[in-house]
Amino acid sequence: MRNNSTVQEYNTMRLQGLTTTLCGQYCCLFALHMDRGDSPKHFVSTFDPAVADDRIRRLFKFEFGPLYRIRLRGGQSCTSANMR
Repeated sequence: MRNNSTVQEYNTMRLQGLTTTLCGQYCCLFALHMDRGDSPKHFVSTFDPAVADDRIRRLFKFEFGPLYRIRLRGGQSCTSANMR
């Protein structure tokens, strides 16, 4: 990371719960907001840690539609349209 960037920042506020299964949704929404030109600090500042997981669920569904799950394997995953 030091070789490929000039500025390194990190967040001291935990958004995700310790047992959450929403890490993929957080990543997708973070990437979307970075693509739109938001700063990482702005993205993090829009969340109240007490209800961040609920907000992520709503935002993800609004931006990308419902999350499909593969019933045989459980958990979240990316699937092609023909596997749904």
